[in-house]
Amino acid sequence: MEDDAPRVFTGRLELVAATAAGWGAWQVLLVSSSEIVGSLELRAPDGDGRVECAYAMPARYERKGYATEAIGGIIDWAFAHPAVRRIRAHAPRAQPAAIRVLEQNGLSHVGDGDEPGTLRFELARP
Repeated sequence: MEDDAPRVFTGRLELVAATAAGWGAWQVLLVSSSEIVGSLELRAPDGDGRVECAYAMPARYERKGYATEAIGGIIDWAFAHPAVRRIRAHAPRAQPAAIRVLEQNGLSHVGDGDEPGTLRFELARP
């Protein structure tokens, strides 16, 4: 049986890799130049089908629609997976632009965030 261990372990790794593909960090690229203009994080669904998403954009790329488009794309990608039932995100209370990005993508304010000074937003599967 010990001779089967590498094959079994490899099979498990392949299963994890296949189910984990796409969950984690993403880069936001400007199509015209392939310039990185931001980053996203999308955590794999928890036991209730919730995923957490977050984004970061350097100040020079804000107010250009990149964050709104990127969050919209990652939401579409997440909801293409049957296990995903709800998208969750947090935004600093003092950053109305970040709140607007989430609201423009259909997320609604549902309460205080996990960290002090943040708000929690959610979007259920359509």
